Amino acid sequence: AKSVTVLAYSPLSNQFQTLRMFDHKDLLGKVAGETGRTRAQVALNWCTNSAPVVTIFKADRVEHIRENCGASGWRLSASQLETLRRIPFLRRGRFEQFAWRLARRAAQRLGRSV
Repeated sequence: AKSVTVLAYSPLSNQFQTLRMFDHKDLLGKVAGETGRTRAQVALNWCTNSAPVVTIFKADRVEHIRENCGASGWRLSASQLETLRRIPFLRRGRFEQFAWRLARRAAQRLGRSV
């Protein structure tokens, strides 16, 4: 079996804000409180919980680097993962997924990224 490593580039940018927007019950905050971590640390840990995912995060201040590093070295529990899965996070429909795949393939042939 072949495995593919996914690179999550800058996962705390737009997707984190979208996640927070859909988290009406503040489930991310609930898990952050249980773990003694920040929402950003929980989100980064959640992102890398599924192997093989590697995050490449942007940090323009030392405080951000410290906070991002606090997302490693621990694991979310099964019940915490289930709590986070209840966030009605926006998912692309089939048509949008198809359109993105077409755009990505066209861009790759042109030597650009989408």
